[in-house]
Amino acid sequence: MTTFFRVTKCLLAALLTGGLLGCNPSPPQINLIRSVEIVPQQRQALGVPLAFEIKGSGTCDRFDIDWGDGSTSDITTAQTTSCLINPDPAQSSPHFRCSVEHTYDDWSGGKTVTVMAKRGCEGRVNTRFVTSPAVYSLAFGRPGPNFCDTIPGKPHVQARTVVSIVTAPIRTRCGGIWYSNLTPHCYDAEGIPDLATSTDPMTFPFFGLRKYSLVLKVGTQVVQGGTNMSFSTNQKGPLEFCVNEPHPRDGSGGYTIYVRADELGPP
Repeated sequence: MTTFFRVTKCLLAALLTGGLLGCNPSPPQINLIRSVEIVPQQRQALGVPLAFEIKGSGTCDRFDIDWGDGSTSDITTAQTTSCLINPDPAQSSPHFRCSVEHTYDDWSGGKTVTVMAKRGCEGRVNTRFVTSPAVYSLAFGRPGPNFCDTIPGKPHVQARTVVSIVTAPIRTRCGGIWYSNLTPHCYDAEGIPDLATSTDPMTFPFFGLRKYSLVLKVGTQVVQGGTNMSFSTNQKGPLEFCVNEPHPRDGSGGYTIYVRADELGPP
């Protein structure tokens, strides 16, 4: 095709669309959230304000941040000085950058920050990081007044959290929980293979789970515990540690429980 015919074809297309718009129009501006990242060289710990940067192309009027710990932030860019349009003049295309902070005070482990566009832009991005230390430890013992106990001072765990535990013996009589019953024995968090049923001579609180074993609860979710296990929460609620035993005052001793909670954020 000659140059003449190329030019004529371009002019004809412009006339059919209602005006001479040019043969090489600029691509439309895309307002898109592209990334969220934790600012490097910070102490990624609980109780410490952590800085994050949200970057995108074009502009954005409003976006939401889900911090993964049950809290959210609604950011309107025109109402905050932490959001800049074209912060780097060397870049030819329009873009934006927002600086935000958040403090975690819940559980040790993995965190997920999710940013979702709400107005004037598009996109959904997230980033993950791990607090230091990543694990929370507690001593769990018998005898006690309750079948189940929560950790004092700890908030609810969120839905879509992977809870992982490892237990270790405490230096006591047997390194586990000792029961002086008809067959005296020491049990770790695994308990015994026999499953509790409604026909047992002694009443166990958790049917279908191993006798004398550790049991975990989150709201109405009940999970078989052990010396090394994990599960994903299906609801928000207090994390409870229980023992599948006839009475919480029957045993003595205990073990250390190491807990890590990896929050996955919204689906």
